[in-house]
Amino acid sequence: MPVYREIWVIDDHQLFSAGMKRLLESVAEHHQIKCFNHPKDATPEARAIVSLIIMDLYIPGVDTVTWIGELVTVYPATPLVVISSSTSMTDKENCIKAGAAAYYPKHAPPEQTLERLVRFIERKTCGEDFELDLVPCRHDLTVRQVEILIQVARGHSNKKVAKLLNVSPETVKSHLAAIYKIILCVTRDEAVEWARAKGLL
Repeated sequence: MPVYREIWVIDDHQLFSAGMKRLLESVAEHHQIKCFNHPKDATPEARAIVSLIIMDLYIPGVDTVTWIGELVTVYPATPLVVISSSTSMTDKENCIKAGAAAYYPKHAPPEQTLERLVRFIERKTCGEDFELDLVPCRHDLTVRQVEILIQVARGHSNKKVAKLLNVSPETVKSHLAAIYKIILCVTRDEAVEWARAKGLL
């Protein structure tokens, strides 16, 4: 009986899923590319081998990090790669700790991402040797300052940001003051609006 090979794309944005499917079809011969809006819907066909799972981080109503752990437990031989619009190092670290093989940003050039995905399909990479820069252009902000901006954009207080990033609230306050000075703004809302306009969120 024939064995089928599948690649899964789990993302609630159908445009992204359709684009990823077309890219993968151009390089992954003998694979069926299956798209799902929710990880609970992802099930293989009979006699199917799942070669790769590609998953978004922020899917409405989904605890994605928990699902990463569940999927890599059920499919231990299948690399799971997170491709997200989030440039947060904390998000990346949480996904890797949960079992993701790699974490790539959606803003990366398609050919670079595709090259790395092909290496996973062909089992020629361990992931960490082929990282993509989460924030290729930080506009004079440090990685930590971008991280704080991302958390502020999610509506978190200084105290909550400090807890998430394992720093003191005073450190967060100091970083925010430096951010305001660099980008010439005076409020959190202005800083978040600037970060969105620059593609950092």
